Amino acid sequence: MRALDLVLVPSWEEPFGRVVLEALALRVPVIATDVGGPREIITEGREGLLRPPRSPEAWAQAIRALADDAGARERMGRLGRARVQEAFTLQQHAAALVEIYEHAAARSGAPPSASRSSRGTRS
Repeated sequence: MRALDLVLVPSWEEPFGRVVLEALALRVPVIATDVGGPREIITEGREGLLRPPRSPEAWAQAIRALADDAGARERMGRLGRARVQEAFTLQQHAAALVEIYEHAAARSGAPPSASRSSRGTRS
């Protein structure tokens, strides 16, 4: 993937867009559908471009613009890598999951330590 100039993600629906993160992590700018996950990952014009699904003319213009501008591709690649490192690391993912579980445990009235202590015990 690192050898590519651009990654295109023209999905009609895209719940998350793992390939978007993979490309950005490798400093490859992305042109992605502006629905779902890519819209939450990419800031338009910063790490890549967002285009509406099923709009081939808009996609062709975006592809042409970035294909003709090596400087923009380099800048977007650099900013994309920084975006992944600031918001999508394994440590951040794990911390967010722990926070969700602790919030759910607090709402249910169960002490968070009770669920942790029972994990390692077997009957």
